Amino acid sequence: MLDSIHVSENSWQWVCRPVVAGSVEDQIAAMRTMLTSTDPNREVQVSGTGVIPNPAAETSSIGANEPISVIPGPVVAAQWYETNPALQQAEIQAMLAFHPGATYGFLPDGRMYWQVRIRPDVLGKRKDWTFLAVYDADHPQKRWGGSVKFYPVKPNFEEMKALVEASSVTPKTIPHVLHDTENQVYLCSQHRDIVEAGDKVLSASGCLRNVIYWVNMFEWGLLDQAIWDEFHMHRQPNS
Repeated sequence: MLDSIHVSENSWQWVCRPVVAGSVEDQIAAMRTMLTSTDPNREVQVSGTGVIPNPAAETSSIGANEPISVIPGPVVAAQWYETNPALQQAEIQAMLAFHPGATYGFLPDGRMYWQVRIRPDVLGKRKDWTFLAVYDADHPQKRWGGSVKFYPVKPNFEEMKALVEASSVTPKTIPHVLHDTENQVYLCSQHRDIVEAGDKVLSASGCLRNVIYWVNMFEWGLLDQAIWDEFHMHRQPNS
């Protein structure tokens, strides 16, 4: 199993180690510890803006996403990047091109993840969001929510609910969220029409574009009932 991957112009270096049990919950807890630590050496070193000029518009500035071919058949005994290292390199290059501050690593069970921080501008005030984006072992697959799950770390789901409760908008529910098999909340970053049409699967960078749209709709929706209503409708950017 791969522990780390070092990218150079001409080669990849694979570092192997045994796989031990681990969970998304453990990684989220570790990230939250880093985010709340006063030690600058423990900060999550990610950056980015996540700004969408007009978050209420149906057509946003997130851009278009290129299709990614699906690996034939499910991957049972191996992680997707072991069977398709070229796809992994493409995923890394695409994410760093779109969001250079993102960092990646591997959970103890072998799943690859990204740590991503975005800072949307809402009425001249920067908001601060951090996500743990975890690839399913059989990525890329056409499934609800996408095969890269974006878990909110800062704010977490309970903090998001508190923000909604403190606002004047209704209903007091948060749309477009799902639960994984460990009951961890993640954002739906895959358009329903794409899954139903079965024509493409989004990369992590493609999912991040939709997550940025989601965050802006959430932040601006807390300030405006019309945007909140739009957020609750089944309308997401075409991806």
